[in-house]
Amino acid sequence: MRIFTATIDKTDSVHDLKRCIKAEKSPGFDHLAADELILWKLEPPSLVGRETDLQTALEALRALKLDDSTTEARRGQLHIIVQVPTTTNMSGFFTPPLEQESAKRLRTEHNDRFPSAPPSQAGVEQYFKRLQEQWDGPFAYCNRPASASSIPVTLMHPIFAQFVADSRTYEPTPADNALVLELCMEMSATFHTQEDRRRIFTSVLQSHYEIDLIAGKLTGDGFSSDGHRVTNGFLDVCTVAAGAGSCGGVDPFLRGCVCYHEASRAQIVEHSFSALPCLLLVYSGLAYSDRPHMDMLGPLLPLSGHHHDCDMKTTAARSLGAFRNATRSLAKYYNEELPGFPNPLYPYPSSYRPLTGEPVHQDFKYLGKFGGAADNTRLLFYAETIGPAGNQKDLIIKFVRRYSKAAHELCAALGYAPTLHGFEELPGGWLMAVMQRLPDSYGLYHGLGLDEEAKAAVAQLLSDCIGRLHEANMVHGDVRSVNLLVRTDGEIGIKVVDFDWAGGVGVVRYPINVNRDGIARPDTARDGMLVTKEHDLDMIKFMFRP
Repeated sequence: MRIFTATIDKTDSVHDLKRCIKAEKSPGFDHLAADELILWKLEPPSLVGRETDLQTALEALRALKLDDSTTEARRGQLHIIVQVPTTTNMSGFFTPPLEQESAKRLRTEHNDRFPSAPPSQAGVEQYFKRLQEQWDGPFAYCNRPASASSIPVTLMHPIFAQFVADSRTYEPTPADNALVLELCMEMSATFHTQEDRRRIFTSVLQSHYEIDLIAGKLTGDGFSSDGHRVTNGFLDVCTVAAGAGSCGGVDPFLRGCVCYHEASRAQIVEHSFSALPCLLLVYSGLAYSDRPHMDMLGPLLPLSGHHHDCDMKTTAARSLGAFRNATRSLAKYYNEELPGFPNPLYPYPSSYRPLTGEPVHQDFKYLGKFGGAADNTRLLFYAETIGPAGNQKDLIIKFVRRYSKAAHELCAALGYAPTLHGFEELPGGWLMAVMQRLPDSYGLYHGLGLDEEAKAAVAQLLSDCIGRLHEANMVHGDVRSVNLLVRTDGEIGIKVVDFDWAGGVGVVRYPINVNRDGIARPDTARDGMLVTKEHDLDMIKFMFRP
């Protein structure tokens, strides 16, 4: 543990503190965005340096607010622990974990860590908050808080990815439109109780889609739903609301997450090969790695709009049609298709078509997640091909929403990027880039401490790489030290990575939420603006300025 001091004003926020810590630890934290730092408040501060149970002494730092009666307040001090993302290692950058985790063991440990909750507490926000703020990881990856996020459910089972795709492209049938019309008429009424609303909704759904959702107990110890379906013993569709007998502050989505876990508590261990997909109305996907994952699959749909609002009705019909398709796929999965994918701790894709033109798919197996399971900043995985001994390829598998295959291939052909072995378009808007895993002789440029001569050589190679990209009328868009790998074995060589923002000049634009916090970028490199050659050149200057 390294102890240091950071000084801020009393009126500053937690984000201001993170920025101060980043500046205090420069250059060691220069490659990190301030919001990537995780801060934990130590209670009481006298425990620093002692052997103690950290889990009971730590709480997430949410606000810089002290009780005036505390010693800390009188001294104007806070004692915190700074958790840094594990991707700061500079050597062995692409080295996977030595041991493979067992889904069955991890799920058993999760059950032991989180005994059954009282049914009345399921979904109570303050109770759920305590579950999520455990030192050794949250109860569920459900984006509450935002740091409690890992692999999206649309990458854990293709049914969810297809649901998202259908929600955008499915052509509603007369049956879908008839369902929406009746739902809009019925759900526009004023109901005396939540039970009345539930009963009407499930009745209309059953009459049009023959999806029978039964309200009642999910488990023998009191957990219940407002409507669920069990297929071959597995919970595959569920809907919940803030129950009348619960404590205040009940969130139906959090309650659904807890109920899903309790209903599946035994099955997650017995069927450790499966992600156990389940739909939570309306519309979330639930799946299991070592713990529950829950993500929204689409927007909430109002069913009491104006009768002339045809766009809303069409959107609702498309979403409900996608829901019907997904329920059919779930029924087929649980009735016919178990077992599932090779390892539910990782995304479901496990093969790719080689870009060399070979006619067969190449299978691969995952070896680990870059940065660990809780790293929600990137979906990057270690893997290797499956084949005869001695012929396996070491791989990096990357899942993104946008990527320039052309820019990557050009740089790889010049020797300036890892070889791109495969590139797949997946349902739900995902892209999978399968690339060479570099040997340990490469490390992140940032933090290597190169002498001036070596820096100049690296700058020349990077300028040549970006220049050749520009000659092909393409841009990179995110030329930074964290996207540059440099040889560390005494030879001079580079590999540029991260082509998410790359593309054609005059075509490709910056995504939303471009991070400018502590990261030097040109003034016009902002959300939605065109990526230019000048931006790339400016970023190189920023990297190598004295």
